[in-house]
Amino acid sequence: MTTRRRLSDLLGSAEFARAYTVVALTAVFSSFTIEHAASHVTLATIIAVLCVLGAWVLWVRREELSLLRIAPSSLLAFLAWALVSIVWTTDKSSTAFGWMELFGFAFLAVTVGHIRDTLQTVRALGDSLRFLLLVSLGLEILSGVLLDTPFTFLGIQGDLAVGGPVQGIFGSRNMLGFVTVIALITFVVEWRSQSLTARIAVPSIALASLLAFFSSSPTVLVLAAAVGVVAVALAIVRHAPAERRTIVQWVLGVLVALALAAAFALRHVIIALLDAGSDFFLGPRRVPLHLHQLPARRPPSERAERLLRRPAAAGHGRTRALPPVRRHRHRPIVARRERTTFGGLRLDASHARHSRCGVDVRELHPGRCRVVHAGPVRSAGRPDEVVAREHRCRAHRRDPDPAPRTLTTRRALGGFRTAPGRVELLAAPCGPPSHRRLHLVTHAPFDPASATIVIVTYNRSHLLTGLLESISAMDPKPGHVVIIDNASSDDTTDVVESFRPKLGTEVVYRRLETNTGGSGGFSEGMRTAYELGSEWIWMMDDDVEVVTDGLAKMGKWAPRFKSIQGRRYDYDGSEFYWQYRIAERMGIPIPFAPSGFDASGFKEMNSGCFEGMFIHRSIVRQIGLPDHRFFIYWDDQMYGWLASRKTTAVIVDEFVLRRTREIKQWDMGIRHMNASSNAYRFYIMRNRAYIKNYYRVHGNYNPVLFGLGTSMTFAKELIRLLFVERTVRGTSNLFRGLKEGGKLGRDRSWTPMPALED
Repeated sequence: MTTRRRLSDLLGSAEFARAYTVVALTAVFSSFTIEHAASHVTLATIIAVLCVLGAWVLWVRREELSLLRIAPSSLLAFLAWALVSIVWTTDKSSTAFGWMELFGFAFLAVTVGHIRDTLQTVRALGDSLRFLLLVSLGLEILSGVLLDTPFTFLGIQGDLAVGGPVQGIFGSRNMLGFVTVIALITFVVEWRSQSLTARIAVPSIALASLLAFFSSSPTVLVLAAAVGVVAVALAIVRHAPAERRTIVQWVLGVLVALALAAAFALRHVIIALLDAGSDFFLGPRRVPLHLHQLPARRPPSERAERLLRRPAAAGHGRTRALPPVRRHRHRPIVARRERTTFGGLRLDASHARHSRCGVDVRELHPGRCRVVHAGPVRSAGRPDEVVAREHRCRAHRRDPDPAPRTLTTRRALGGFRTAPGRVELLAAPCGPPSHRRLHLVTHAPFDPASATIVIVTYNRSHLLTGLLESISAMDPKPGHVVIIDNASSDDTTDVVESFRPKLGTEVVYRRLETNTGGSGGFSEGMRTAYELGSEWIWMMDDDVEVVTDGLAKMGKWAPRFKSIQGRRYDYDGSEFYWQYRIAERMGIPIPFAPSGFDASGFKEMNSGCFEGMFIHRSIVRQIGLPDHRFFIYWDDQMYGWLASRKTTAVIVDEFVLRRTREIKQWDMGIRHMNASSNAYRFYIMRNRAYIKNYYRVHGNYNPVLFGLGTSMTFAKELIRLLFVERTVRGTSNLFRGLKEGGKLGRDRSWTPMPALED
């Protein structure tokens, strides 16, 4: 047999036809990814090669071809109309290349239609979409849950952690919605035709449904409704008597025409009901923030001028709420012109920070936000022209801009003047009125004596000794050191008393009657420090040491932030990686959030760790004490999350602590996974119920996402058992924790920790 004959047999075989169909469908549906990951030329090359192979296959199978089956008449008419458009287009070359690309896709469809029957095409389409949806879900999990990093070249923002919308590898949420609807139909047909077993078909349907849900696309609803209507119409026609079938078809046709006309007439209402205004808006995707010069009724006040002439602003300032912003029914996002006046400045919008560099307006909300910076008067051009910059950020989560809320410190643009007019800033806030504040920043230098170190210890006097020795060597020292003894049975009391005269600061020692766990200890320590009148509270376990200038390093950031986390050295002197961000709706840490710091020296966080949390009194007053009911685990994460809802919480690039206890761990490169205990395993799962209760109170609970987070937590603990502790014993504690947590989650009498009063 000659080589040509063997090649012809291969191209004409059923196996090659199946492989060709799968590859062609995969290339078509992943065209966005191919184009953005490689280039448009790469995509064109792949389509061209597939077209050449398709032409060769059709030539080999030429005896099977029929002129009437070459292509549907509607497809030929569409291609002809697209080709004729070259006559009146203003860009003939682009139109020609676009038509060639369109022809390539059409030729692939014709080829597949000739070499595979309907059921075989459905099977190939199902295999292709299963793979692409799995890749989409995997990339969304990697971006939003594991790395907290957007994949900009694919447009993936990692919004899975906050409930979407997601787009996978298809370029937009609407395209993902379109693909998921096709996938659902395909998977159901595969199942009903017994092409696949339920073991594969059911997970496939669940996968498509999950991505359809997270896409938040109105396309899903529209297509689902259309498919439902078509299915009902076909069922009616099928069950109609033969003599009445023609009449039924005409009636259905008239009803469909009337429905389409009504849909077109009411399109604006339908778009508003589907919240799809941004999807059908043909202008810029981002909502504009407008900057206006208003006529001056009076010049800026003397106080405002003094504030504007000061150096870079620092301190805490004062806060007052702005009027609420309403949403109009038929517009995606609209801000009402509500104003707050300070001196000569008049500000519209959600949140403003005032300094010599200008005015920042931003939305403090767990979802998306907009930031506008009104910089100085330009040195050239119109004398009253104001420079405006718009930034897109994700509050309490992350932002491509390393410092989304400190634009004035990163862009020192000089003095800001409002004369001869005032500046009005219009924004489109997304959060509730309770999150909108006007902050006028004032100076408040850090005083080390206003800080209190809170230590919680339990039967580890040898570790406590090392910590107290490091505090005695500190310069500067805090005003107080509060030590909470969780009913230790060793010589902890004697150790504390031996350090009292040489520590160089006031020691407050409290021994509890029972062991309340780390949660109870820190709750009592926070209460004690608060009652002492401390402005800053620095919490830490007994298994760390403080670097000599640790308090000075933390105090350097105190004028700018109110919830600060420093960095730590591990037991072996390496850099300890702490998971400073959580996937908020899932309630779990993001394992590999970016670890590097930029020139700003800090990263925004939405979590907390009692091994080094440095928090201001005003935040404690608002969110209350740490919840002692956790006993151990998740308590500091929840407290840090609550703090991040009240202020900009940050982790700073300052090493201030050193761990002094070696823990068995699994080195995973950027981070380590530590060993735990049966008690930890129980509370890890049980305390998920407390997180759920807090989320309910704050309107952040999503049962699907939170359940996914609980499942991932369970899986992580199994991995910890296998790879760190190298055993399978202890899983019963995970199940016990889940069972107990279920009871706590159903307790409707539960209330969060109350706010404090001075």
